Amino acid sequence: MSLSVSSSDLRILVLTDLYPPQCIGGYQVACQRVVDGLRTRGYTLIVLTSRFGLEKSLRDGHVWRELRYNLAPMDTNWGVLGLLLRELHNQIVLRRALRAIQPNLVFVWSMWGLGMALLVTIQQYGFPMLYYVHDNWLASGYYDDPWFCYWRHAPSHSIKRWAKYLIYHLL
Repeated sequence: MSLSVSSSDLRILVLTDLYPPQCIGGYQVACQRVVDGLRTRGYTLIVLTSRFGLEKSLRDGHVWRELRYNLAPMDTNWGVLGLLLRELHNQIVLRRALRAIQPNLVFVWSMWGLGMALLVTIQQYGFPMLYYVHDNWLASGYYDDPWFCYWRHAPSHSIKRWAKYLIYHLL
C-alpha cells in the first residue's frame, strides 16, 4: 500500500498505552507532540489509548480512551479469565476502530499494559504499521506478555487443556 496521498487524505491511527494527561513520562509527551504536529499539517489522526485513570471509556475529539490497561501485566488476581476478558475487550475496541477509521497507517507507540496481540491483529488486517521505539517494549513485550505466555505453556490439568482448546477455537 502506498502512502503517497495528500495530507488531507491520510488517516493515521495512533496506538499507545497512555496519552496525556494520563502519562508516566517522556514517551507519552513525545507522542502527543508528534500527533499535534501532524494534525497542524492537515493529517487526520485518531489516538487509540487506554482508559487508565478513568472509570469508563471516553472519546474526546481525536483521542479515544477505550482500551483496558493492566498496570501489572503479570498480576494474576483474575487469572486466565481476567486476562481473556481484557484481551477480548481490547480486540473488539481495536477492530471497531480499524473498521471505522480505515487508516492508511497505524503508528504504534508504547504497548506496555495493553497486550501485544493487538499488533498481530493489525498485521492480520493488512494495515501498514510504523513503530516508534526508544526502549525495550517491543522486544520484551512479546516475551513478557501474559497472553502470549499463556499460549506458550501446556496446561497441566485436563480441564485447563479443554478450556484452552475452547478459547483457541472461539477466537
